[in-house]
Amino acid sequence: SAIPMMSPIKLEVLFLSQVKGISDANIVLLTSLYAIFMILFQIPICGILNKIGKRKCILYGNILKLISIIMIGIGKNFVWMVISQLIRSVGFALTRISENPLLTASIPETNNKGNIFSRIYGKGYAQYCYICAISTILSGYLYTINPYIPIFLCGMATLISTIIGYNFIEIEETKNKEIVTIKENAKNIVDGFKEIVKSERLKALLLMIGTIWGLLCLLSTYQTTLLKNMNISATYIGIIAAVVQIITGISSKKANEFNEKNRNKSLTKMALGIALGAIIIGVIVALEIPIYIQVVLISVIFCIRHAIKGYFQILKCTYMGNFAYDQMITKIYACHSVVANLMRALVGYIGSIILVYNDIKNSTLIIGILFTIICMLISKYMKNRVGVEKI
Repeated sequence: SAIPMMSPIKLEVLFLSQVKGISDANIVLLTSLYAIFMILFQIPICGILNKIGKRKCILYGNILKLISIIMIGIGKNFVWMVISQLIRSVGFALTRISENPLLTASIPETNNKGNIFSRIYGKGYAQYCYICAISTILSGYLYTINPYIPIFLCGMATLISTIIGYNFIEIEETKNKEIVTIKENAKNIVDGFKEIVKSERLKALLLMIGTIWGLLCLLSTYQTTLLKNMNISATYIGIIAAVVQIITGISSKKANEFNEKNRNKSLTKMALGIALGAIIIGVIVALEIPIYIQVVLISVIFCIRHAIKGYFQILKCTYMGNFAYDQMITKIYACHSVVANLMRALVGYIGSIILVYNDIKNSTLIIGILFTIICMLISKYMKNRVGVEKI
């Protein structure tokens, strides 16, 4: 259900900037507000899931996504865009909390159920990346004809997704399956943070995971803004976004190999790779070399960053699973989403403030230098605290 939202999402920065007149700094700020909204709705959404079921959560979530798309299309100012982000956050929260449980409930009870889920999820994520790539290329081409066409098609795709969701069959949980209430979910988050405070290893782990995620989200927005300011057409921006999305899908299948090769240094290498890549991009643009050479070199850095993103999306779950016993894992996952969105909001806010006083070229360089230092400090803190064994 998330795929229809992806076709114009890489071009949303262009649409908001060129059509709606939203400043680059405010566009970055919108991503931070979205993350904050996700935090605020995490606990009540759990109660809604238990009240109405997974099928209706997916259905209502897609309806809210459709409404947010319509608001982006008809909105006239920044306030409209904030409201659209609010509605979108609820929509995504509803579908994300429901999709995996629905898939899990669809798999017969066997001793190999976890492995079956992982294989299906892994294949699904890779295919998601490939479909996203195709839709992004199409959106880039159509945007040059009329910027409202990708928005319209995105809305139509979401409508189709809603109709498909309507035909889902609610799968009842087994009788011995415990239902998590809003109060219990809140307790899990509180207990999870208590475990984090007590565990140096968990603090180091979630701090680095949150930083990487925040940096990836910020640089994704910076990426389109930079290309836009280099006067790269929407068609070529779509092609670049499609290529890096395919790379993300391919690298996600190689995540375990990457982790086996780098072991305890995996997170540090990913973080520094992302931050140093931002520095290199800032330097490349500052040198004012021929534009076609800049685009090629910058695209290579984008590809490396998205390969890291593919590793990260798989390994973050592996690390959290390895660092906790079964009775603790639910609590850790419960607070992980809060930490990740909190860091995304914080990093996004820092990025928007920097962009207020600098152009995108200097902002990218500053972010790269700042987070290289931050990641090195976190890496030093992580040393001898984070490994691949269970705690």
